[in-house]
Amino acid sequence: MEARGVDVVHLEIGEPHFDSPRQVVDAAVSALRAGATHYGPPAGLEALRDAIAADVSRELDVPVSREHIAVLPGSKMILAAIVLAYTEPGDEILCFEPGFPPYAAIARVLGRVPKAIRLNAGDGFRPTADELKRSAGSRSRVIIANWPSNPLGTVLRREDADTIARFARERELLVVSDELYRGLEFTDGRSLFAAMHDPSRCVLMDGFSKRWAMTGWRLAYAVASADIARAIAAVAANTVTCATTFAQLGALAVYEGLEEWRATMRGELRRLRDTALSLLPPSFDAQSPEAGLYLFARSAERDSRALASRLVAAGVSTMPGAAFGETGEGHLRITFSVNEERLREGMRRLGVAALTPGLSSST
Repeated sequence: MEARGVDVVHLEIGEPHFDSPRQVVDAAVSALRAGATHYGPPAGLEALRDAIAADVSRELDVPVSREHIAVLPGSKMILAAIVLAYTEPGDEILCFEPGFPPYAAIARVLGRVPKAIRLNAGDGFRPTADELKRSAGSRSRVIIANWPSNPLGTVLRREDADTIARFARERELLVVSDELYRGLEFTDGRSLFAAMHDPSRCVLMDGFSKRWAMTGWRLAYAVASADIARAIAAVAANTVTCATTFAQLGALAVYEGLEEWRATMRGELRRLRDTALSLLPPSFDAQSPEAGLYLFARSAERDSRALASRLVAAGVSTMPGAAFGETGEGHLRITFSVNEERLREGMRRLGVAALTPGLSSST
């Protein structure tokens, strides 16, 4: 459509609209000019691993050191490495739905069986012991949790963390806690990695993409026991080799006095969230997200893929809730991390399209 000259407002993209901090960019450029164009260690540069370990130890109160860290090019690669290292073909990978689609996709690509743990709207999209028990099987090996949640915008509460931790210990599951949206909370939340406080049982999957607006840098890290970190690095050594060297040297700069930058971004996201909620058409309903970049809006239209397709025709692009699992059907994920002028225009088009016959009624 855009190639034909049609203007489309993008409210579907899953990344902050901010540029990476100038301090980080300058550090990477300086590293390039200094010759940082060669291979690095499969587990990541020691200086960056030291910085990550110090930050995690301080922020989450889980003492870790360099040996507990593996830096890879993206969180999907970390998850793939864990699945390859700790499961066999036919084993079950448990993941919450609505949730990030690549969790199940990676399991299927590697010959594992994804099993959905339903997060139901009637429970406030909160994990329950009953749904956890219903989803687990005799070959369940890994459970992937994602809070703050994409697409839901919910944060983990203490009782939620206790429920997941108890279940994982009873079933002897390895937990992967995807916390890439941590640091973008608008209210207090709980880190599952911190709550479990056991890097041999719970792997923290985190990175620089979201809270530092560094999606294109492709840098993520795992924090785990030394044995698990070595296993992840071993898979990396035989697949992607290593994360980009100069990107890692740039990322070191995030630990050098950028808290004010991050606080400014979070404040702007809160303002854009409130703007999006105030402009949401009456035919949609959404709870105020507690974190992240998205509204997860319920519509009277039950077929979210058909609705999203018709909205694109009206010049506004969103993500259908069905992309995030069966319990996401009837919803749209709407990104509010965009330029305010474009956000207002996109919400206007959403409202106009919702009044068009076939959009606002249940079909």
